[in-house]
Amino acid sequence: MLLPQLPMCHLCGRQYGSTSLPIHLKTCAERYEKEYGKKAPPPPTTHGSALREQQDAAFRQFQDTALVPCPNCARTFLPDRLEVHMRS
Repeated sequence: MLLPQLPMCHLCGRQYGSTSLPIHLKTCAERYEKEYGKKAPPPPTTHGSALREQQDAAFRQFQDTALVPCPNCARTFLPDRLEVHMRS
């Protein structure tokens, strides 16, 4: 059984219902600004209204802005998880 494709937050990569996402984006943007010390990037805009295209664009933006590569193995992690990974 396939799970429904829900809108994805471009800042944290989590999926939210269409009515919950705008509420989440406000708090996630505040958290992003506190954590990274810079203004949160705007949500990606895609031409057309295909949900899958928007999801892919949001996920790519999340990967590009939030994930940090490990200098040893090149895997990407959230900054706090990279610290744990480096200890092992």
